[in-house]
Amino acid sequence: QMIDRAYDYLGSSYVVGASGKPSQGADCSGLVMYCYAQVGVSVPHGATSIMYYSGVSVPREDLKPGDVICYDYGTYCGHVAIYVGDGTVIHASSTRGQVVYGNLDMMGIMDIKRIIQ
Repeated sequence: QMIDRAYDYLGSSYVVGASGKPSQGADCSGLVMYCYAQVGVSVPHGATSIMYYSGVSVPREDLKPGDVICYDYGTYCGHVAIYVGDGTVIHASSTRGQVVYGNLDMMGIMDIKRIIQ
């Protein structure tokens, strides 16, 4: 159900700080925050906050759809995405200006978080 919410967001605008309905757009952490809220799970806004304060870390070999990928921006987590399977994530891309599919390995991965056990 949570992943279905991510699919609903595809094509929505990238909007800094937004975390509302797909028609309002979202930033990367706002997308994660909104999708999890739809299944009653609270997640903070902010990629670094999600990495440090949400869920539990899981190894890559245990990766499952719905896990949150935390991407490495050098010294901090600067981007998050939702894993949907087959090496693919859904994320709010600032460079593309919208919510899109991406490759799991589009950037270095800092952590993988399982929010729903």
